[in-house]
Amino acid sequence: GYFQGAAQMKSPVDFDKNYEGWGQNHKWKGQFKINWIYIKDVPNREMRHLKNDLNDGKPVPHSRDCQEVPFELGVQVLDIFDKYRNSTSILDDFEYY
Repeated sequence: GYFQGAAQMKSPVDFDKNYEGWGQNHKWKGQFKINWIYIKDVPNREMRHLKNDLNDGKPVPHSRDCQEVPFELGVQVLDIFDKYRNSTSILDDFEYY
């Protein structure tokens, strides 16, 4: 698998609004604004050595979307995103949808 990007949350969650674009709309409630920092594919193997204490010490690739991470771990993840030279991103897939 791949990490497909990293974003900064720019607003609180507004639970009175929902995004209707997901295939399973009933699973996620609320909306919030983000600012994309990186949009690129980074293989899970690049982050497997990083462990998240806020997720029972599991490797970062075993996280769910929007998993909270400690500040120091977030800095390490962003450093990997910054240094990894990708050749693909999720944007390449949009023509198929």
